[in-house]
Amino acid sequence: MIQLDDPATFKEKDPTQFAQGIKDFPDQLSVAWLSMSEFALPAHYLKSQHTVILAPPYHAFAAETVETLSFLSGAVPVIFAGEALPAFVSTQSLVCALDYTGKSSELLRSFERAHQRGARLVAASSGGGLAALTRKYRVPHYAIHYGASPWTVNGYATLALLGVLARLSFLELRSWDTLPQAFESIPAFTAQLDPHVPVDENRAKRLAEAWANTLPVILVSETLTSVGVDWQRSLGAIAHTEVLVDALETVAHTEFIQTLKNTGVRHVMCIASEQEAQSVREVRRLLETNEIGVSELALKPDTAQLGVLLAGHIQGLYTSYYLSILGGKDPALVGSRSQG
Repeated sequence: MIQLDDPATFKEKDPTQFAQGIKDFPDQLSVAWLSMSEFALPAHYLKSQHTVILAPPYHAFAAETVETLSFLSGAVPVIFAGEALPAFVSTQSLVCALDYTGKSSELLRSFERAHQRGARLVAASSGGGLAALTRKYRVPHYAIHYGASPWTVNGYATLALLGVLARLSFLELRSWDTLPQAFESIPAFTAQLDPHVPVDENRAKRLAEAWANTLPVILVSETLTSVGVDWQRSLGAIAHTEVLVDALETVAHTEFIQTLKNTGVRHVMCIASEQEAQSVREVRRLLETNEIGVSELALKPDTAQLGVLLAGHIQGLYTSYYLSILGGKDPALVGSRSQG
């Protein structure tokens, strides 16, 4: 049986040190914040009427986080379009392309089409064809200087997108200078989930063990639906497992609990804000009465929600990582198969 508290397990199952990228997430935020503080954009970009983000699945967290924050406090609409260029993109559009590898063929084609339509362009990557196109078109490019799986560089990706929109005043932040306050708790939070922290003190390890050889089920409050979707994506790509995500209140339906029991579900993860503790307690009571275990991720409310979303993403990554290890898989190889 694979032991998550045995250092030899990670040496054998994680030869490329995939976990190091997750561990470095807080440092990514700090480095990206500093470098984006000096990132220059052409003045005419201020005339953009909307922003379109192009990004592969492994950067969906970064794109959706910025899209969410823009919905809450944005001056210009932000649309995450995946890798396909929307038909409405024109000379009035700001197109932000994000791809750590810089090699996604569909994204590169979309970036070229955006240029042909006269859109204002900016990109972030570690190099590849995307960096080459920014040089060809003479448009801004943010270089990500880091070697890791694309799934673990969303600290850089998120701050790069936030930086672009903040520099153009398209996103209403209290101040770019004080933005680190939104993620000041992330280093300590990440450290609690590190491989060196034993199972009895590490909630990501405990959850992975509870989900081993069974269907992972996530129940999430309406305000944090994006966190549940992010977990589903990470678990599918890194742990290579199917995941059921549903609304927290679904548990009130007797047939739902019966469906969980009939499919052999043994453990459920509840994701909600600390303000929704009463709802989670009721869900726990109903599930445990039916001999289904429950874990909780109670995220502290944040006025801009950035800290909440970052914390949820990190625990999702670590849980996916540990579940991959328990499944006897190299998480880096599993992730690479999902990068399309």
